[in-house]
Amino acid sequence: LSAGLQACFAATPLLYPEDTGSGRTLPTIQRLMGLLDVHPQEREEDTEAFVHEGPERQITSRGQAQAFLIASIATAAAPPAAAEELLASALQLYNGWRRLCAESKDQHQECQVVPEGGRRPFTCGNGPSWRYERFPCLPHHAFDHNIDRATGLGSHSDADADAIVAMIVLLVHHDGLGLAWWHPMGQWAYDSCKAFVHYNTVASASGDQRMIRTGACQRGWSCSDPTMFAPAHYRVMRQFMIDFSSLFGAEPQKGAANAVPSAKDAQAFSRMLDELIATAYRTLSSAQCRSAGTFPSELATGTPSAGADDDAEGCAASPPADASVTASARAAWHVALDYFWFADESNPRALLEPLSLNVAASLRYAKPGCLQATCMPVLDMDAGCVTGSASAQWAKRPSELVPFLLVLMPPIHQADDRTSYQQQALTLLAGLVLDVHARSRDETELRWA
Repeated sequence: LSAGLQACFAATPLLYPEDTGSGRTLPTIQRLMGLLDVHPQEREEDTEAFVHEGPERQITSRGQAQAFLIASIATAAAPPAAAEELLASALQLYNGWRRLCAESKDQHQECQVVPEGGRRPFTCGNGPSWRYERFPCLPHHAFDHNIDRATGLGSHSDADADAIVAMIVLLVHHDGLGLAWWHPMGQWAYDSCKAFVHYNTVASASGDQRMIRTGACQRGWSCSDPTMFAPAHYRVMRQFMIDFSSLFGAEPQKGAANAVPSAKDAQAFSRMLDELIATAYRTLSSAQCRSAGTFPSELATGTPSAGADDDAEGCAASPPADASVTASARAAWHVALDYFWFADESNPRALLEPLSLNVAASLRYAKPGCLQATCMPVLDMDAGCVTGSASAQWAKRPSELVPFLLVLMPPIHQADDRTSYQQQALTLLAGLVLDVHARSRDETELRWA
């Protein structure tokens, strides 16, 4: 099953070409894991790990999901000698994600209300039967450091997508090995895909388009966020649901001991995910400033939704300063991943090339021997026609530096003088990433690097 997914996960450009798993990648992830808060449980396999951020050490769904995805991809790409340790870290982060879901059930939950008994639509649990307690599949986006209180209500759809794909990476890579954690995680992932489509997307009035929300039951057609679109993630979810519907597609009823799995559910959700992918590229294409390749942080589409399913909250009157670079980096990361994983199915190059040329041009005056952000000159990017400034500090922020490095990797086919700076720009940005590898003790920086 999912031979195509196995191949694309293994080809992820996360490991350096010369890195066999014992080079830079594993030590960096080990350092990242050393910064996590690990909660031992009675059973070792239930041990939880959490990502803390900021001076108050809050736990965010984005940080948790990103670390989980990184550990999962590294596990799938690593040689056997390194894979065992990486898998242990990934499973601890998965247990932490499930804990956030469980803690979201009774804390100001107005969207993913879990019904008592009966069917389990769009909820997750520790097993397929209605007898198991059910929880929201998409957790609140922030908690205090003790996980006693949700400090940020509602989910973040990009974090939800990262966590779901992290589960699928592990499941596809370990399919058929009979591991104890495999089937429960598979059911959680499958139900999470359904919850994601139900709560984090909304159909157009015509029914042939589907918009991503910023989070569960939040916004939609009234104001979309281009940085939330993750077409590669949606392709992974679609293929997983099709391939594994015979194992996880049943919907048990209260009073029924078993249910017969059906592929009909997967076919319906795969169509909705196809609509979401098409709408993602249509929206990103219309939102992008083609002269600079940049994206706005918010976009009022003006397309009506199917009705009450859309949150009426509109876009902010003015985006924060520096929004264009941050938004462009996040959108670029998602589009670049679609290129690396699904180049045969997608055509993201038209979106990536203008931004790649912009990044390359901004680095043309950089010092060739500079491999640290401290010796970089002012790197002004062209913000283009989008609202907001293009900060010269982006090369010092791994959350923007790394996505722009990925944008530079695909070959540029446009006839443009700026292509001559592409290789120099790649070398310089790779040096900056290595600098983060070597010096950083910051969880957020290490996750991106």
